[in-house]
Amino acid sequence: MKTSVVLFVMLALFVGGCGGAKEMMKGSVSKDPVKTSGKKPDWVSDDITYKVEDGQMKFRTMSDNEADLSFAMKGLDGQAYNSLINIVKVRAGLEFDEAVKGSKYNSASIGQTRQSVVNAMGDVKFSGLVKEREYWEQYEKSEGMSGVSYIHTAYGLYSIPESEVARAKEAAWTKAKETADSQADRDAKQLLEEAKARFLGREK
Repeated sequence: MKTSVVLFVMLALFVGGCGGAKEMMKGSVSKDPVKTSGKKPDWVSDDITYKVEDGQMKFRTMSDNEADLSFAMKGLDGQAYNSLINIVKVRAGLEFDEAVKGSKYNSASIGQTRQSVVNAMGDVKFSGLVKEREYWEQYEKSEGMSGVSYIHTAYGLYSIPESEVARAKEAAWTKAKETADSQADRDAKQLLEEAKARFLGREK
């Protein structure tokens, strides 16, 4: 009789423990997708922020954690434009650094002018952004005792003509120069004039 009671208590604790563990796992997401739009393409896993290929600047963007697949897919375009702005601002900063390398102007003047160019680059409006490819994955999400739900991650490969990026760089440079003119910042004006050809890639 004692043995039966002990076994009953152990069984109750085991069942209760399993139920608790399941509740604790509520919200966890499956490691691997349960469904995809096809074979995972290389560009989805590529760690490169962007690349220039055949006159196009290409980059990947992602929209995730959406219960509705259509929302995940629709979210790609907005994410892509934000990514584009971030990429061109980072590019402008790096290319500005290269253009003013060895400059005689003090670091404060260079830093302020750099920020002016980067900010102006972020204000440019782009119209040639195109989604070339898309891919999605569906994952299971634990709802504890209620079972599972599904969430989606969508990826898009986007491109924009390098010629449009080049025009944006020139517009940003012009705007930065106008800012320097309005502030009567002689050092910034001279720096922008001297580094323009290098920044725009026109130096012979």
